[in-house]
Amino acid sequence: MVERAPRAELLPFASALWASEKGEPRAERERVVPTGDVHLVVRLGHPNLRIYRDECDAVGETIRGPIVGGPRSAAHLRDVSVSTASVGMMLRPGKAHALFGVSAKELSGAHWSLSELWRHRAQQLLEALHELRTLEAQAKRFEEFVLDVRSRREIASPDPRVVFAAGNLGRGMTVGEIASHLELSPRRLHALFIEDVGLSPKRYARIKRVQTALSESHRARSRSWSQIAFAAGFSDQAHLTREMRAIAGVTPRSFRRLAPEHAHHLPLLDGAK
Repeated sequence: MVERAPRAELLPFASALWASEKGEPRAERERVVPTGDVHLVVRLGHPNLRIYRDECDAVGETIRGPIVGGPRSAAHLRDVSVSTASVGMMLRPGKAHALFGVSAKELSGAHWSLSELWRHRAQQLLEALHELRTLEAQAKRFEEFVLDVRSRREIASPDPRVVFAAGNLGRGMTVGEIASHLELSPRRLHALFIEDVGLSPKRYARIKRVQTALSESHRARSRSWSQIAFAAGFSDQAHLTREMRAIAGVTPRSFRRLAPEHAHHLPLLDGAK
């Protein structure tokens, strides 16, 4: 697997880039923990994606071709019964409009076919990646294609106040402290943030804290949950447990029992709630 920072020209727009090979599925479906950010993914061997609202959703929804994932406030499920190679990137807060021509607010809470946003260029991207055989070659071609699309758009700079807020919410500042620093009312900050990020500032901060806790537990499996809760900014382990249930759909105990390969992709197994 290739997992790295994007090339320099893309760093203002994207925080992470990856290219992965086809693997062996561990389950029929998996729970995807929200990141709070917009992402773009091209699935190569099996391009269509089926997603589900929750465990009770037996039908789901199929997204065809390359996919744009809007920011979500809670976990969703996806079909992983057929494994496929993929290439993708995670966008920085406020950057969706620069690549897709719509705000994160418009993308929020759903997955979209890239063809709805890029039209014929979505299929061109899929075909261009299919021609390549190595992960690094696919990653580089993906970057080149995205840069070409970006260069053809008139780009309005994201609101620097939103960029500041998103960065500092992930570092522990409260919404009130950020609003005061920016000389904005909390209500005005809330409106600006939802437009550019697609979530409320408080929800975004909650998601980032849960992400931090899951990543730390995945990295240091022997570390206690009380230590992780404190380091991630929770008042205590009970607070962390409540937030994990609400956002990730699992408890600390079930997360450890699942032993996921990736901290934010959890196989849906019987009894793993």
